[in-house]
Amino acid sequence: MLDQKVSAQKKWKNKDYSIQVESGDNSVFFTIVATSSNAEFSQFLANETLEIFIKNAGKYISGVNVSVLSKASNASQPNRVNYVKIAGLIFIPAFLLFSLISVWRFIRSGRVEDAKFPEKCIKSHI
Repeated sequence: MLDQKVSAQKKWKNKDYSIQVESGDNSVFFTIVATSSNAEFSQFLANETLEIFIKNAGKYISGVNVSVLSKASNASQPNRVNYVKIAGLIFIPAFLLFSLISVWRFIRSGRVEDAKFPEKCIKSHI
């Protein structure tokens, strides 16, 4: 059935692919994995396989109630570069804010109120 649907699509007619339907030992959930060299083609295969599976599940399993938890999507891996960028975007403003507050507190707490304070300090130690 799937081969007929793939053959009907001219742009994917001669592409290689593999389909796997996986489930756990005691699980009622199935995972459909479509693999090919083209991500768009893999997504098409997974969605078509899902439709065929839903239409034919009632023939083999009595009282079946099939629902789709998630549609097919392209596989992706977390990108470490994005995490570094986000960390940098958080660290730089936080560091600048901390530096400004530290400098402000240093200047404020170190302010000399009396213009003759240095002279008083020198005379008191002589």
